[in-house]
Amino acid sequence: MTYNPALDHRRSIRLSNFDYSQPGAYFITIVSHERRCIFGVIENDCLTLSLAGQCVDAIISALPEHFPVEINHRVVMPNHIHILLTINSNEPEIQNVNIKPLRGSPAQTICAIMQNLKSNSSRHIHRMWNNNESVWQRNYYEHVVRNQDDFDRIYSYIENNPLTWQKDDLWK
Repeated sequence: MTYNPALDHRRSIRLSNFDYSQPGAYFITIVSHERRCIFGVIENDCLTLSLAGQCVDAIISALPEHFPVEINHRVVMPNHIHILLTINSNEPEIQNVNIKPLRGSPAQTICAIMQNLKSNSSRHIHRMWNNNESVWQRNYYEHVVRNQDDFDRIYSYIENNPLTWQKDDLWK
């Protein structure tokens, strides 16, 4: 198949010249490969995680052991995950985001953290399934949380996500 830049090019939604390793809050969504419901089921507004979903949830929980992050809230849905996390700083409150030139250790960027989450969970799920089927879609959605109102809105969205599953764009 021939490469067609109009169809095949992925446009980055990242903020240009933003340092994704700087302290602050970030909202991340990662979707399963082909939006397959491999992480659990929702019945009567109640989420039940599969073994793969439990594995992903445990790996998310362990991220602060490996990175300077705090997991503020998370939900593992049947075919996607939402994470609200903060890269730690000395500031007790979320500050307004200032666009700064790129700097910092690549090992603590959002990209590195998500790569770690996706690769570790894929490795463990492959062992459980005894195959190498793709677990995740390529890339992920990220949003830089700009202030406390934004943080609170995202926190509430994550909290209520299982209750709104039938209305979710990621639901089949």
